Amino acid sequence: FWRALADEERRTVTSDLPTTPTPVAVAADDLAASLDALLGNVFSHTPEGTPFAVDLRARPNGGALLTVTDEGPGFRNEDDALSRGTSDAGSTGLGLDIVRRTAESSGGDMTIANGPTRVTVELGPPTGTT
Repeated sequence: FWRALADEERRTVTSDLPTTPTPVAVAADDLAASLDALLGNVFSHTPEGTPFAVDLRARPNGGALLTVTDEGPGFRNEDDALSRGTSDAGSTGLGLDIVRRTAESSGGDMTIANGPTRVTVELGPPTGTT
């Protein structure tokens, strides 16, 4: 879905994904909802034609790092962007909260940065792995 929308909006998409499974301590539906929230933010808060990238890397001790990067205008206030229900960009502000809660439920964390806009989601390993 996202790739077709990116094509329609003339967005260059790059991805760096592992060729083997990367187990994390997150249910598939929750992970899909988080990725949808991240990509939805790219499409909602950047102009058409803005490129973006999705990167997934296995962590050495298990779990993964998921990073979504775009060349859009970035977060006006990074601290506010991490607050539940806070948005100065005309949205509910709940998307990043969903992502943060998913990361934290797995034993991970979420960070955001500007220049370029980057959201990094640390996902913990499944229970019983290191």
